[in-house]
Parts: sequence; C-alpha cells; structure tokens
Amino acid sequence: MKMKLIILIIVAIVAAFAFLAYWGLHTTKMAHVTFSDDKDIVSDGLGLYVERSQHISAQKSAWGFLMQLFDDQGRSNRFVSVRFGNAYWKDANLQAVTPVLPTSDYRMAIQFGSHYEDMFKANIGKQLEPFIWLVLDDMESGERVIECVRDLTPPDNATYPAPPSVLYKQGNASLVRESEDIWILDVNAWFRAKVKTTTYYVLLGFRLTLEYESLI
Repeated sequence: MKMKLIILIIVAIVAAFAFLAYWGLHTTKMAHVTFSDDKDIVSDGLGLYVERSQHISAQKSAWGFLMQLFDDQGRSNRFVSVRFGNAYWKDANLQAVTPVLPTSDYRMAIQFGSHYEDMFKANIGKQLEPFIWLVLDDMESGERVIECVRDLTPPDNATYPAPPSVLYKQGNASLVRESEDIWILDVNAWFRAKVKTTTYYVLLGFRLTLEYESLI
C-alpha cells in the first residue's frame, strides 16, 4: 500500500513537471521575420529569420522591435539582398545622383516601432506611423556600409524629420497589427542614408512581416 502511494506521488510530480514544461513552451513565443520577394529588400532565400537561431537576435519593448542578423561577436549566417542599384538616390542638396551603392548582399539590423503608441499593445487592425532604422554591413568585413533612417518626430529637431519634409511626404510607410501575433511593415519611402561620412537620400520599398509563434 505504501509503495503504491509512493508511485502515485511520483507519477503526480512527473505529470506536474510535464504540464509546466508544456505550458512554458506553449506560452513562450519566438519572433520570426519574412520579406516579400518583389521589393528592394528581399530575403536570402534560406527561410524564415528566426530569433535565437543562426546567430539572429531580437528584442521587443515599448519602443518597438529590433532584429539583428548577427550576434554580439559579429557572427552571421544570414543576410538580405538590397537592390540599391535600381533605387533612386539624391545628394544632400536633394539633387538626383547615380546609385551610390550596388545591388548586393548585406548583413542587416532593423529597428521599427511608433513614437505614439506601443506597437505590441495596439488594437488589431490599427495602422501606426512608424519610425524605421536600418543598418547594413559588409558581408566579409562586417564594416558598416550604410545607415538608413526614416523618422518623423525623434528628439533632435535640428536634423529631423529624416528625410526632410519634402521627401518624407512623397513616400509612405505603415505599421499594422494584422492579428494578435502578426505585424506588417509596408514601406515605399525615402530614407536619410549615411554612407561613411556623406549624407544621401534613397528611395526604398520593402514589406516585412513579423510574427510571434509559440514553440509548440
């Protein structure tokens, strides 16, 4: 009788731990990102960009979402292709120039969100005016190639909006919460682009889908 009781207790403990493990996996959600393949920024063709895999990191908070396709040691297995060679470029005086960078593959970090509302608390279907920060690094050396910013109301009023209003108004960018765990960043807009120490403006289009999915 005592042995049966011990077995029942052990079984109950194991079941409790199994339930807690299942619940933990079910409630833990990982970010993954995709890009549409018909815009200026497209994926490397190797599948989803998944948080905590292949040196990919992601963070979310009230300020928005950040994903890097490299880790703190600069290691990277993934990249994006950017069609800079087909894009429209302007110099600091807003004069058209030939493409400054070629169409190529780059390591990427991207941050986006909204200054006006926490994107992760927005109502489903809500469209937000996003800020976007995009950096692209050389595939081999890891050196910074370009930093692109689109932001209407950041803290430094002397240099914003970025790009200048005349270009900002020509493009459009939207961040929409499509469902409980899916956000769409749809962009066809001008960015302020810093290449080394020189400022340019570049028109880029891309469609990014962010989804949080449970581990089981």
